[in-house]
Amino acid sequence: TCSGDNGADSSDNLVETKVVLYLSTSSTSSSGSNAFAPPTSSSDGSNGFKLLNALTVSGSEVGVFKVDGTNKVESDSGVRSYCEFSPPSFTFATK
Repeated sequence: TCSGDNGADSSDNLVETKVVLYLSTSSTSSSGSNAFAPPTSSSDGSNGFKLLNALTVSGSEVGVFKVDGTNKVESDSGVRSYCEFSPPSFTFATK
């Protein structure tokens, strides 16, 4: 859980904030706001979370991709408080 007002609308009412994870083998980002921005091309090294290897599932294989954000969300107090999300742990396996 995290208490923050960075999800406030123009009337300063709190709103739900969605976190989108963009993963890219071209990215060099592992933190900061660029890690949450969508890559603008297949070679964009600035945006998205860095993914070390491509996720490949072929034929009739089934892949399971897990994102673990445990202990990765925290409150940052200041004049306005913000919720921060550090890079989560990723695992991928075939069944």
